[in-house]
Amino acid sequence: MLRNYRYSASVSKEHLRSRMVGNALFAVLALLGAVTLPVCDPASGVTSTHTHRAFVTLSPTFVRGLPSNVRLFTRSGTWVIRRAGYYSVIAVGGGGGGGGGGSTAISGGVLHQVGGAGGAAGAVTINSFVGHVGERLKILAGVGGKGGRGGSVNGGSGSRGEVGGISSCEGIASADGGSGGAGSPGNSDATVMNPIGAGNSTDGAARSPGSGGGAGIDGGGVSGSSWLYAWPGGGGGGASSANRGGSGGGAATASGADSPGGGVGNMPGPSGGNGATNGTFTSGAGGGGGGGGAPTGHGGTGGNGEDGGVEILGPT
Repeated sequence: MLRNYRYSASVSKEHLRSRMVGNALFAVLALLGAVTLPVCDPASGVTSTHTHRAFVTLSPTFVRGLPSNVRLFTRSGTWVIRRAGYYSVIAVGGGGGGGGGGSTAISGGVLHQVGGAGGAAGAVTINSFVGHVGERLKILAGVGGKGGRGGSVNGGSGSRGEVGGISSCEGIASADGGSGGAGSPGNSDATVMNPIGAGNSTDGAARSPGSGGGAGIDGGGVSGSSWLYAWPGGGGGGASSANRGGSGGGAATASGADSPGGGVGNMPGPSGGNGATNGTFTSGAGGGGGGGGAPTGHGGTGGNGEDGGVEILGPT
């Protein structure tokens, strides 16, 4: 019997431990920050590649600290089941990139140039299935979206961050990548809306788990609450003052923590600060928005979204 759980937000360690796939998979998620290589069971085969690149074959690799029946796929390819049994899958979409901050016009510019919005976190899908020997499953590992460019000096507009890549185990679990944060127009003090949820979401003023933070004249907004399912989006970029740029939006580095927004005019010079990148492996967290640039300064670049991936536990 299939059990399917889909969330438009990342999954918290506590929720997984208590409700979903048990203590073994909880231990895997807790260790992902130190993992840098795909993992295979010794009786399993995988053909893998970076997304949209030619296929290459990888030998089985083990990572200290992970249970022996856990496979972490950070590249795309085909996995061949060598042992029959019951498997659990978690697909985490790549995080969206933060939006770039615009810059103020040198003559007649606004007092507070707003920054870019933070990118949304990748969605998470959890499912279970019965695997059969010789069955081939296509794995797609979503990469994080690049942050948007900051606006050039004298009224340049920031660009939107790129959307994160989809992660999936074909026919079993698929998770959308997070939406990129909007860039701020040049010489503008108008509020920049944020992606309202994890995964493929629209812009608005609402916040929810996995959403990015917006940006306004009072500084960047914090990301949506992450207490429910874990990794948040990026914080919004800060606004400039008369002669100093706003700082870039943050990216939370721990599950259950919100990403802070950038401040107003707190950079050492006229250029806006760059948005942060989460840096926790396979979290699918969103990047922070770039800060707004003051006159003679440029806008900050948005932070990159973090890569997602596919984790498979089993057989049990």
